[in-house]
Amino acid sequence: MSRSLLPSQEHLKKVCLALQQRPEPIYLVGGYVRDWLLGKESHDLDLAVDGNAIALARAIADTFRGSFVLLDQERDTARVILQRGEGESNTVDFARLRGGDISSDLAARDFTINAIAIRIEQLDATPPPLIDPLGGQGDIASRMIRAASAETFLDDPLRM
Repeated sequence: MSRSLLPSQEHLKKVCLALQQRPEPIYLVGGYVRDWLLGKESHDLDLAVDGNAIALARAIADTFRGSFVLLDQERDTARVILQRGEGESNTVDFARLRGGDISSDLAARDFTINAIAIRIEQLDATPPPLIDPLGGQGDIASRMIRAASAETFLDDPLRM
């Protein structure tokens, strides 16, 4: 695709541009990337961070006057809620990389179509250099939903 992955919504774009200045590796992952590949607009961001995700979420909440929500201290995950209008908001979820690198993190996700990532500093590259070790782009093109691993349903039986 020849269009940028940088969000069109101004406040989400500003968050991404601020994150591009950070020293730690940060990846945009999951539903936002999937929706972009499907040509749909997404209003929420999921970020995988190679570093302290909770501290980064707090810093972004403070910088952009968002609400900080601790999701899971043990797994180092947090959410920032940004108000964008009367009763409307966007969420930006931050999670520490699972398994120590982006490939391991993607392999631990639920479905291959949600196991696609891009480094935050490469969002405006065209075409964007997507990281897709499980073939999620092919599954999107084939309109197939496939578990990322055999453990997907064991880890979370409610997905069934």
